Amino acid sequence: MRAWQEWAAAVRLLWRAGPRHTVALTVTVVCGALTGPLVVIATGRLVGGLPGAVTGGPGSTEARRVLAALTVFGALILVRTGLRAVEGGLAAVLKLRAASVVEDRAMAAGTGPDGIGHLEEPGYADTLRLVTEPNSRPDQLATLLPEIVRPRLEGIGLLVLLAPLAWWAPVLLALAAVLTYRSYQRLARHVHGSMQAASAVIRRAGYLRSLAVDPEPAKEARLFGLRDWLAERMTAVWQSGMAEVWATRGTAARRACGAVGFVVLAEAAVLGHAAFAAARGPGPHPPGDQRPGGARRPRARLGR
Repeated sequence: MRAWQEWAAAVRLLWRAGPRHTVALTVTVVCGALTGPLVVIATGRLVGGLPGAVTGGPGSTEARRVLAALTVFGALILVRTGLRAVEGGLAAVLKLRAASVVEDRAMAAGTGPDGIGHLEEPGYADTLRLVTEPNSRPDQLATLLPEIVRPRLEGIGLLVLLAPLAWWAPVLLALAAVLTYRSYQRLARHVHGSMQAASAVIRRAGYLRSLAVDPEPAKEARLFGLRDWLAERMTAVWQSGMAEVWATRGTAARRACGAVGFVVLAEAAVLGHAAFAAARGPGPHPPGDQRPGGARRPRARLGR
């Protein structure tokens, strides 16, 4: 439930930044995701027709089919490349618009209440730091969301293509994908949660660092012989804040490794089944089928 709320908040932010750009980016991402399964189909048609085209020669029907498949394959690659370029441009524009919305909200939160007491509150300072830092700014969603949504849509299309091979193959891979997603999501929550919990300590470490490296306070620190003390104090504070983050990250990483191992086994099972089916070739034909190299169909009896 919380994940859906976060997705809804991200979509609301992007919609507020630019409704038309959000719709255009959504359409571009969906169309780009559809090209993935289509490229796989075109590749299969192209590779599957090559033996017949080589045997039949340049003017044969098989050769013309291979040329048509090659044309479709090239067109899909061009369309996919163009959609990626359009997606990147729309995401960049939407990111700038979302950055403007975030800046307006941050300024409104800082200048709205009377006085400066809220500016000294640790919770407000930590939230403001998370909002304004480049790696955690909400406007990064404009470029991150397409990279998250598109592979998932492509994966759904590829699972549909895999269903004729074996009914259990897409089910197994979908289960592996869900477990991996949940594992990575748990890892991200633990890491970000621990970083947020240690935000006050990290902020204080940044303050001590500024006393040692910023021009004005650094002059006084060197004048009074506090340079080494500030460096040791900043290191100790930063390590105390990051100790819990490192411990949490190690536990979550081990769980993620287990999910990755399950994905490897699932993919190995599906690929092994596909290789075995390809090596075995088509199944035996029913008796009486008129097939190349097979038995002849028996003559129909007239009467008894």
